[in-house]
Amino acid sequence: MIREILSFIDDAEKGAQHVTALVDIGARLGAHIKIGVLTAAPMMLPELAPFGSLYLPEIALRADGELQIGRARGLVAAAADRVDIWGYHDSVGWLAADVRDSRQIADLIAIGDADSWNVPWLRRKLIETLLLSAGTPILLLPGTPKIGRVRHAVLGWKPSAQANRVVHDLVALAEPGARIDVVTVGPAPEGEPAELPGSGIKRHLARHGFAVEMFRINDGDEPEDQLQAFAVRHKADLLAVGGFAHTRIREIVLGGVTRALIDSPFLPVLMAH
Repeated sequence: MIREILSFIDDAEKGAQHVTALVDIGARLGAHIKIGVLTAAPMMLPELAPFGSLYLPEIALRADGELQIGRARGLVAAAADRVDIWGYHDSVGWLAADVRDSRQIADLIAIGDADSWNVPWLRRKLIETLLLSAGTPILLLPGTPKIGRVRHAVLGWKPSAQANRVVHDLVALAEPGARIDVVTVGPAPEGEPAELPGSGIKRHLARHGFAVEMFRINDGDEPEDQLQAFAVRHKADLLAVGGFAHTRIREIVLGGVTRALIDSPFLPVLMAH
């Protein structure tokens, strides 16, 4: 049961659509929304982050932060009793650590897409930091950040501790009786039985009252692309991933989640580590 949703933005104007969507999601789920506004010291160019920061006196940076907080509060004025907004201000390289050290507790962390951030690098760093430290599932929202009731979800499945964790989080978020497609990506191992591996997960989800189908897909594309394409093709409300491995590590692997899912979600993506 979701009763508190935590989120972060770094620009009230760019994040306005995300904030508005959060208020709608909170109303549908009966959840309280908590929003942290991250104000970074000015930079020569956001694309240079975490380098290129310019000096700004503490009092001026704090004033910039208060201005952003005020603008964010203006976006939720009609629902102020269901939304808490506060801020952090620091050098861009330290803001994710500031959030980590605050140890905010919530049932779910919701993050908007890269276009809703002034500094996309900060968004990616924040997601990485929270996945590894918060112990809270993260929901990535796409450019059109709408999520209603989760009546159909796709679960990217590869047995692991991270995958088990996202299963528990999905059970809490999905509607009773929802359809869950459990999808394994990659060629079938030699001698694999007719029933896909992971029959334990099928029984587990069925005992929670979900309608479960098992699939294996392998079209040669990157695993995250195959999963997103499957979810979009089957008109799922949500893609859940936890322990799906990627063979070519570029920057980070967080519970099997690669940069493609972090940077460009086509639909809401639930992640856990």
